[in-house]
Amino acid sequence: MSYTTKRKIMNSTVYIVIALVIGAVLLTVAATVIGMQDKKKTPTPIITDPPAASSPLSPDKPADKVETPPATSPDKPVINNSPSKDTPVIEPVKPVIYLPAEGSLMKEYSIDLPVFSLTMNDYRTHNGIDISAALGSAVVCMTDGTISAVWSDPMMGMCISVDHGDGLISHYKNLASELPEGIEVGASVKAGQTIGAVGESCLIEIAESEHLHFELTKDGKHVDPLGYLDFKANGEGES
Repeated sequence: MSYTTKRKIMNSTVYIVIALVIGAVLLTVAATVIGMQDKKKTPTPIITDPPAASSPLSPDKPADKVETPPATSPDKPVINNSPSKDTPVIEPVKPVIYLPAEGSLMKEYSIDLPVFSLTMNDYRTHNGIDISAALGSAVVCMTDGTISAVWSDPMMGMCISVDHGDGLISHYKNLASELPEGIEVGASVKAGQTIGAVGESCLIEIAESEHLHFELTKDGKHVDPLGYLDFKANGEGES
């Protein structure tokens, strides 16, 4: 075989090898491009049924299942605390108020406008009321309370004060010097209970006819007793 022939055979072989290499490279590139395009495609979503919602009342029970309340025992009555139209409304009990003495109103309360005093022969304020009553007639507590003071005043005579609570105190003056047994400081007294008798120990009102001098204070200040007492309800009026 001549050199020229061998040369041709070698060149052909080289060309074939080069062609095969180029073909392999082209196939590899093509496969890579196709693979990248497949990865870019959006996968088809898989639709599944949503999970069943749990009941808001109980997560372990279906939403449409409602528990039945236990039956009431026939031996236990059902107590209904709701008011009905037939249920009577109980109003707070008002305290019982008594007139301190059986008699008519002789002189009114006048803390701002001076009134004439027969004993002193002048005009002066009057911080209570005078109830006309016979000497020795009973003086009673206007309402429930506790005796807070018992004393003999140089001008107002024998006096008793009763604390009724809530800042209200009643004062009974011009009493007889002798008091019923048990009437002393700290003693509890009831509405209408006798605590003394009408006397003539009040020197500043000695010229007046026989009477009980009665005062009321609220939170330490004098108030008109007629705002609490009702003479008309007891069949009494002004003299």
